[in-house]
Amino acid sequence: MKIATTLCVLTSLLSLSACSDTTQNQSSAPRATAVSAITIAAQTFPITRTLQGRVVAQQTAQVRPQVGGVLEQRLFEEGSFVEKGQLLYQIDDSTYRASVNEAKADLVSAKASVESTRLIDERYQNLLKIEGISQQDADNAHADHLVAQASLAKAQAALDSANVNLAFTRITAPISGRTGISNVTEGALLTQGQDTALTTIRKLDPIYIDMTETSEGVLERRAMMQREGVTSGPGDVIAMLENNTEYDETGSFTMHEVAVDEATGSITLRATFPNPDGILMPGMFIRTKVTIAVDENAILVPQQAVQFDNKGNAFAWVASGNKAVKRPLTLQEATGNKWLTESGIKAGEKVIVEGIDGLQDGADITVTEVTLNEDGRVATPKAKNQGGNE
Repeated sequence: MKIATTLCVLTSLLSLSACSDTTQNQSSAPRATAVSAITIAAQTFPITRTLQGRVVAQQTAQVRPQVGGVLEQRLFEEGSFVEKGQLLYQIDDSTYRASVNEAKADLVSAKASVESTRLIDERYQNLLKIEGISQQDADNAHADHLVAQASLAKAQAALDSANVNLAFTRITAPISGRTGISNVTEGALLTQGQDTALTTIRKLDPIYIDMTETSEGVLERRAMMQREGVTSGPGDVIAMLENNTEYDETGSFTMHEVAVDEATGSITLRATFPNPDGILMPGMFIRTKVTIAVDENAILVPQQAVQFDNKGNAFAWVASGNKAVKRPLTLQEATGNKWLTESGIKAGEKVIVEGIDGLQDGADITVTEVTLNEDGRVATPKAKNQGGNE
């Protein structure tokens, strides 16, 4: 009886010991980490670059006198818009009118001389036929007629020159545009081709913004265009004013310089902007955003999913089945709350956005697939699964 009782006690103790070992083994087994992930999809993305630039007038003309004289009148308002050919200044033209009248008189005299020598030449040619005069006299008469004709041409040229100088006393706008400050006043003595411009006219609508890009950036852009799915951008340019506000009008890429500036190692790019209200003024410093290309297969990864190691290398965690996989990334640029990646993630893969802390490469995970709001925050879960399966 005692032996049976002892056996029962031993059996019970062994059973309790086995249960205790099983419970201990279960409690020591690692638990799967709960994470949230999004499915990455390829999308169309415009690739932009931010460049520095200066505003440049489309046309600039410095107005200078082409003849000397005393300024009689200024016939425009400073800062006003003027049309090409509009009268701006009037120089005293009395001496130039006198020169024109003198040239006209010289022209009349030259014409009379031509007529007189013509008649003598014709008469001498007739007399020469009947040997009424010598050959020398006939030749002299003909030469006098030719000299008179040359004098007539010279007189005509002198009259033309006098008329040109008279016209130059009326200083007109060489281009259409907006005038600057007038640097002279009525009564000032002007000289031909003087160093000081009377005023400057600038055509401001449309207007240019000249941007600078490094030669290295140009080479990177060309290499980017060789990638599959990357096409040339539309050439749209957005301008940011000096007060950090965006200019209302969108510009278009016009051209780029064909040579590198030896001093700066940069290349000048030019964009044309509408400027109906004159907001853009020559000399202004402008930041521009240029759409240089369009990636039809862009991979955008949320910023909260991207981490950096001690060396500054970017990586993200990818849900591969029920395992977490550390994936190195090559980043191109930040856009909003996402990173445009060049390599590391493919379309259709699940990138972990929550539950990242403490993850180890190859760790067990349970995945909840979610979507993100426009601000990058996690929205209502799409589906919940175990081991990464739907």
